[in-house]
Amino acid sequence: MTNKKTPLLVVIHGPSGVGKDSVINQLIKEPNIRRAITTTTRLPRKNEKNGSDYYFITQSEFEKQIQNGNFIEHAQVYEDLKGLETQELQRCIAAGGTTIIRTDLQGAKFWRTLSEKIIIILLTLEESLLRERLRARGSETTLQLEKRLAKAQEEQGLSDLNNYVISNPEGQLISTITTIKNIIKTEEQKPTRGKHQEEFEGFFT
Repeated sequence: MTNKKTPLLVVIHGPSGVGKDSVINQLIKEPNIRRAITTTTRLPRKNEKNGSDYYFITQSEFEKQIQNGNFIEHAQVYEDLKGLETQELQRCIAAGGTTIIRTDLQGAKFWRTLSEKIIIILLTLEESLLRERLRARGSETTLQLEKRLAKAQEEQGLSDLNNYVISNPEGQLISTITTIKNIIKTEEQKPTRGKHQEEFEGFFT
């Protein structure tokens, strides 16, 4: 894995129900991989914990954070606000190793605009399987489900935005995680990786 002087930023995005959290929760079990935790106004789902899965705050608290300039990026995602606080990313980069940023399509576009050196991975799944997962989750209304499927089509139609596109089919979680670990290892070993420290620090100036 990387050392403290060679941070690697990996953005993972994909449609609702594709399994982003399951993948990331396994990746961060590695000693040198951590997640930059997103702040959101949505209510926690079953088994989600504040400060581990997300920082859950109210709409008014989020808006105050925006006014204070505390987010490096933020957006409205469906009915909720989500964003990454600058100090959260600073904390992760300062620790060294690989930082995982979980985001949506808007966020992925932002990170790609910010730097070509950030690794962006899109997790995908066939629409029929995605629909089944969302229905089984039971946390969306019919209208919300259709909105998420429409967004999935848009997200998967912009594959050129990403460095890697990886399918995450049912029952293949270990294979998906292994693939991403191999990507991280490959990217860490690139000879230009050690030159990126100053650029990442420049995000905060």
